[in-house]
Amino acid sequence: MINQILFKTPPLNLFSPILFSTFLHLQENKTSNFLSNLLASFTMAMAFKMATTGMWVTDECKNSYMDMKWKKNHRYIVYKIDEKSRLVTVDKVGGPAENYEDLAAALPKDDCRYAVFDFDFVTVDNCRKSKIFFIA
Repeated sequence: MINQILFKTPPLNLFSPILFSTFLHLQENKTSNFLSNLLASFTMAMAFKMATTGMWVTDECKNSYMDMKWKKNHRYIVYKIDEKSRLVTVDKVGGPAENYEDLAAALPKDDCRYAVFDFDFVTVDNCRKSKIFFIA
């Protein structure tokens, strides 16, 4: 049933901030498992399909993001679009000890890149939290 839903809907922009933030919001707020898993499957399938534009995302992009989200192996991931092969690929990956300044230094001054950054912070209740931001 999920495949019927996924492949009959129009494709969405790969790095749609609304889609990405909705996915992160539902994951953060721990909505019902079924709804969250359904939206996660839908989001990932739509983001990685890209049939009408001819753009494809490599498995390395997906795996790096999942490692950053679940295993906390990376602080940031920089993506680039290879115009010849029409692939979205991982350009650079920051280790867990790196910070936002390292991400800013990793971005080229004369070329377009997309990035995700895992931001750690402490709430007013002294609770450690983490948010993943998409940067276009």
